[in-house]
Amino acid sequence: MSKNRVYYLDMLKIFACFAVIMIHITAANWYTEEISSYWLVNNTYNALSKWAVPLFVMVSGALFLSRDIPLKKLFTKYIFRMLVLLFIWGMVYWCFSAGTISLAVLKDSLKKILSGKVYSHLWYLFMLVGLYLITPVIRGFVKSSDKQTIFYFIALLFAIQIALPYA
Repeated sequence: MSKNRVYYLDMLKIFACFAVIMIHITAANWYTEEISSYWLVNNTYNALSKWAVPLFVMVSGALFLSRDIPLKKLFTKYIFRMLVLLFIWGMVYWCFSAGTISLAVLKDSLKKILSGKVYSHLWYLFMLVGLYLITPVIRGFVKSSDKQTIFYFIALLFAIQIALPYA
């Protein structure tokens, strides 16, 4: 095993993987018209698993903010990979929904992906690209600030997030 591994983060990722699987399994029957006891149990398990996505974001932040990654590597390795995955899976899903693969379908799929119209669960890749883009700025802020300033900034963002929908 690598000396640089953070084992508790690995365990958190494993738990989050199982919870994301639970989210996808329980979401299959979420849009049914009939609200039954099965639907309520299904919805409860779905709600109890929602912590997984924020946990993945926090683990990614912990791993990315602790390393100093050059901008060239950030763009050529991490962001490029996310964009490739986004385009490949976006094309697969749009072609699958069309029921065929043709030049017209591929062209239409490309237009939809570039305009941000992808299947709902691919939002995570868009978010990850955005987080990768902002990481160098956040890393610089965290390195140069004391704990009180960081706490103030987080509290301010929290207050804005709560107040903004009501403004």
